[in-house]
Amino acid sequence: MIYTCTLNPAIDYKIKMDYLELEELNRFDQGDFLVGGKGINVSIGLKKLGIGSIATGFLGGITGHYIKDVIDQKLNVKSHFIMIDALTRVNVKILIHDKETEINHNGVEVKDSEAQALLDYIDTLKPQDILICGGSSAKGQPDLYKKIAKHCSDHQVEIVMDTPSKYMAEYLKFKPLLMKPNLLELETYVLKKLERLEDIVDAGRALVKAGAKHVIVSLGKDGSLLINKYHVFKAKPLTGEVKNTVGAGDSMVAGFIAAYEKNQSLVDCYKSAVAAASATTFGNEIVDLKVYNDILSQVEIEEINI
Repeated sequence: MIYTCTLNPAIDYKIKMDYLELEELNRFDQGDFLVGGKGINVSIGLKKLGIGSIATGFLGGITGHYIKDVIDQKLNVKSHFIMIDALTRVNVKILIHDKETEINHNGVEVKDSEAQALLDYIDTLKPQDILICGGSSAKGQPDLYKKIAKHCSDHQVEIVMDTPSKYMAEYLKFKPLLMKPNLLELETYVLKKLERLEDIVDAGRALVKAGAKHVIVSLGKDGSLLINKYHVFKAKPLTGEVKNTVGAGDSMVAGFIAAYEKNQSLVDCYKSAVAAASATTFGNEIVDLKVYNDILSQVEIEEINI
């Protein structure tokens, strides 16, 4: 079974306005509530690709119950969240003439007892299950990802960590199945600028040497790399009209794991990852399935020897 974990989920309140006047009363006509969180996005992407999962993490208050209702009923994704005393955060995204300004809440405090309840749930996972963790850690629990990784390792549960670079060194020794840093995160890990392809590959190999089984490095408009102990693959970037960038990285994880769960080859897992990310970028939702099916055959992968 596949599980996703979001320690710091949110409701994103997206507002479209013509203008914004500081220190004045402003009005708007269009606003949407969107469920946010990297692990949750992965569960949505997996569902689109025909793979079930159970979403877990922390939720609290009326905002938390709203997220759970959307996940359970509208998105039809199974969940087992730890309900906490604090109110799940709300982020505000203001869109004015196609330029977006984000006002994000840092997150709410999670008690030690609530963190332990999540660890107790993770202890019920079985060998060969997969737990995908995404996003920032819970406020007040800076070591929680490390604890989660250890609990997974102790129970032979595969882990996927798509979390900020500052956590990388903490869980590499637990041999994650997949890590997906972008170029900036990889530079943060190796503490230097990576301008040449050879340097990026070397940095990716450093993650593999430290314990990661597979590393996907997002290179933006230049595509991406998949690096493991034996291979370096490069995906050519796909072209299309960019409609959405939110959740593209989460969709890449979903695409890879969906194919992995179907026992497809490593190259096909990578193709699915690239197609899923592009289906979100060029589509109108997380892993727009029509776009995914249209472009999967267009994904070009080459093995490079560096």
